[in-house]
Amino acid sequence: MKMNKPIHDYTKGSTAKFLEDLLGIEFSVFSTAQLEFIKDVPFSEIKMIDGYAIYTDNGDEYLMFAYLSKYKTKRWGSLPKFHTVECKTKLGFSNFSFSNKMPVDIYSKDEQKLLKDQYLRMCGNCKHEHMKSFWGRFSNIEWYDAVLEYARNRKIIVKRTDEYTAQWKQISTAYREKKGWQCEGCLILLKNLPDRKFLHVHHRNGKKSDNREENFQSLCILCHAFEHLDKVKQRKGFIQLDEFVSLKYEELKRLKNKYLNEWLTIKNDYFRNV
Repeated sequence: MKMNKPIHDYTKGSTAKFLEDLLGIEFSVFSTAQLEFIKDVPFSEIKMIDGYAIYTDNGDEYLMFAYLSKYKTKRWGSLPKFHTVECKTKLGFSNFSFSNKMPVDIYSKDEQKLLKDQYLRMCGNCKHEHMKSFWGRFSNIEWYDAVLEYARNRKIIVKRTDEYTAQWKQISTAYREKKGWQCEGCLILLKNLPDRKFLHVHHRNGKKSDNREENFQSLCILCHAFEHLDKVKQRKGFIQLDEFVSLKYEELKRLKNKYLNEWLTIKNDYFRNV
């Protein structure tokens, strides 16, 4: 059955403020970085920074993947590779398409058909010429590995007003995809698109600008909330938590999420006092 779209999002704007004041809760404390798919960016809008193709939009920064969107797949017996730097395979990106993540669509020129949702791999020359110190250990480089390693080695860190780095949306999505959209705490799987908003990336040391992969942990909103227990007890992010637990209660119970009963106690105590 097709669901109707909500007429009004009560978690935003003046309605949210009214409900927050009335109920003593906050909607937006536990936010998830949502990465929108960006493609077909003209080369004139791409900046080359330290040899990398970078695109900036409304304060957010993205490492872009250059690839040939039209390719003779039958002749070459493979899909095209993606490039993150100007390597000797192709000097200059003017004939390439750009995307900020995978998968992408490729048109096969010799088979005359569109190949949808293709996960491309990194060009061998990008790997060997520009990233020898790291990529030498891997035969195939996924898009999320490229993002995470670029973030680790970025010389100049650009921050947003919320203290996260300008590339955070892409970094967060890359890490969660690398982890298979699974919580590293309770192991709940949140791979379906509507569920992905409930999976967050936690900075283990609390420093939002420390984007080393070993400082990350993918956590469902429940596990993440209890890394910030003081906020939970102040009823921050209350509605989001309640929505998640209501939707996934049986699965959280089966997985023996260690915070489930504590959350239910906090919730019940709150409603007894409302």
